[in-house]
Amino acid sequence: YSKIENVWEGIKNSIILSGLINLITLPIILFTYFEYPVYSIFVNVITAPFVPYIIILSILALGSSLINVSLGRFLAGGVHYILSMYEKVCKVTGDLPCSKIRTGQPMLWQIILYYVILVVMFLTLTSLIKKINLIYKRSTVIMLCVMILLIAGNLFLTRRETRKDFVQMLDVGQGDCFYINNSKGVHCLIDGGSSSNLNVGERIISNYLKAINVRELDYVFISHFDTDHINGIIQLAESEDIRINNIIIPGRNETFKFNNKTIIISYGLDPELANIKEYKNKGLCNNIIVVTGASGLGYKTWLKEFSSEEYIQEKIDGMRFAYNYIEKYADKVYITVSDSGATNKLELIKYQENLVTKIPKYGYENRKYAIYKAITEASNNDVILISGRGNRKIMCDGYDSISFFLDKDAVLEIIKDLKKDTLW
Repeated sequence: YSKIENVWEGIKNSIILSGLINLITLPIILFTYFEYPVYSIFVNVITAPFVPYIIILSILALGSSLINVSLGRFLAGGVHYILSMYEKVCKVTGDLPCSKIRTGQPMLWQIILYYVILVVMFLTLTSLIKKINLIYKRSTVIMLCVMILLIAGNLFLTRRETRKDFVQMLDVGQGDCFYINNSKGVHCLIDGGSSSNLNVGERIISNYLKAINVRELDYVFISHFDTDHINGIIQLAESEDIRINNIIIPGRNETFKFNNKTIIISYGLDPELANIKEYKNKGLCNNIIVVTGASGLGYKTWLKEFSSEEYIQEKIDGMRFAYNYIEKYADKVYITVSDSGATNKLELIKYQENLVTKIPKYGYENRKYAIYKAITEASNNDVILISGRGNRKIMCDGYDSISFFLDKDAVLEIIKDLKKDTLW
């Protein structure tokens, strides 16, 4: 009997510890994910005994890898196995009935008041529990108090209001997502993706919409097709939780004809350039001329997270790939910039020029002028592909310099001026 009592006492203590952790982190969980995982307190009890092994194996893996990499990997594999098991347990419990309490996102005053009340309750209950003599009764009382406080905390932090004329920017990490509910009750989503949270659709966007009682979106607007703008929308569309009535996407290409020349404004090079090459091989066009400009280190370079060696190397590899692709399919390239940001324009153009060795190349600091030169120097039946910006209007010319223009507007302006010159 004493052994059973000791085991039960250990289980109660684990539940108390897990519950206290849940109480402390509850506002953070609800603010980020808009819901509380009901069974998490018990999942932590099951997995808590493995925590010392994770710590020990991690330290051993780190130390041994300095001597023998294979041994380090083997020990790290043990950590990976335990964490994978924990992930699977979380997934299984997450699929059980009544596994989540959707509360919505608590307001700041609710969070502050919650912690104030929690501290007061903790001090009060501590003095009262000390008066309980029997240890096993004391642990039972503490466990029940923790459970009651968790339930009360979820109720207090609940915020499920659905407002009209309301805009909410969701914290999706590295990405964008805006929810809009206008005065007529039309529910819209503008973008919905993240490169830092691959399950953003399920864990953030869907949870938020359910928390405010929205099960149907009238419109989803996609600004462009980068992962950090659409992967969450793809997840929403594939699930049956949120109905999407209309998805509005930007036109990928816009085409203009001028003086027997075809001008194509495109968001990217691939696969457009390869498709145009097929037309040339069939004798349907002459030269293929590309106007492109790398963002180099990007207009976000001055932000710390975009200044790492890995990010810079990724941008360099992207440029090399792009210009190899251009040399393979194009006959001529006009090199300019897209978003120079914190990078010097002339240095950025020079770097790009050095990547091109097989076809004629021309570098221009002014993007509009590069487009003008490409159009005016092209011959009959040539195709001019203007790539890199698509329908994006904002262009960062420097650390503190932003201009607003579309490649489309630049092309129309150039054509209009050239037509005037022709008339005269």
